[in-house]
Amino acid sequence: MLRQNMIKNKFYILCSIFFIFLFSCRDQSEPEVFLIPENYIGSIAILFNQSDGKGEEYEDGKIIYRISYDGILKTKFQKTSHGKLNQEYFYVNEKGIKITKLETYSHGDYDVNKKYIMNGEYGNFNNPDDLIDENRIHYILFSIGGVDNINYLKKKNTEFLEDVRMNLTKE
Repeated sequence: MLRQNMIKNKFYILCSIFFIFLFSCRDQSEPEVFLIPENYIGSIAILFNQSDGKGEEYEDGKIIYRISYDGILKTKFQKTSHGKLNQEYFYVNEKGIKITKLETYSHGDYDVNKKYIMNGEYGNFNNPDDLIDENRIHYILFSIGGVDNINYLKKKNTEFLEDVRMNLTKE
């Protein structure tokens, strides 16, 4: 009986170690901070690996994305790694100082007076002038607004991304 208990205990300990190891090895993306102009409402697109994009910026070990007033950021960062996301979103004033932390909308309770991050997606597309797969443009797309506008903003995201894509050929 004592021997069976010892075997069970060893089994539970080995299983615990295995699961701790398994979950500690999960892919985690780098922490990211999105700095968005105060009171911005609408779609935001971040285009990665752009030769004419803003240089890489880090603060306290976190990737910093400074979004312009048109909602578009071209960055020299490579596309973000996939895995568990660690993202924060802030409205910033004209001096770039964080003034309001924005929450990501998840279905459930919400405040009708608040603006949320919503309709987020990662994706890629070809520049219309360059159909080589290795040259695909990777992006993050999301919107900011009230929950009452979620469907409208989702539709606008599609139009916004197409405009961004088409404008790449004009530059």
